Amino acid sequence: MLALVAIFAIALTGCSKKNDASPSSSSSSNWTVAGTKYTAATTVFTNNSLLGVASSNRQITIGILFSSRPSAGTYTVVSDNVGSGKCSIQASGAGNAVYLSQGGGQVTVTVNRGKIQASFSGVPMVGVTGTAAGSISGSLTEQ
Repeated sequence: MLALVAIFAIALTGCSKKNDASPSSSSSSNWTVAGTKYTAATTVFTNNSLLGVASSNRQITIGILFSSRPSAGTYTVVSDNVGSGKCSIQASGAGNAVYLSQGGGQVTVTVNRGKIQASFSGVPMVGVTGTAAGSISGSLTEQ
């Protein structure tokens, strides 16, 4: 009987299959805009957009708009007229600031088990008035 308990305990701990679908720190979503880093509490894909909502303030968001659900590849960031192989980025920040991609830069999309991950770095942004607002960098992973 003791041998059966020992075998069962080993099977549960030492031989268990890793659950790749469980969240980990490597699958978190975060972005930096206007010098401030945000971490998402939620990241979803809906209406052709990968959307992240900050954990610190639900009014701080980021959205990457595609023409349809993206497949793995590199997408050119544009300011408007999202089409095949293109996307745009919109983010909000502290103080009700809104940032829009001005065109330029790239978003790299990977797909793992049907979930989208989008990475971007140094994408130029403008404020809603059209004034330069630096750049945005980060990584969003669909939950």
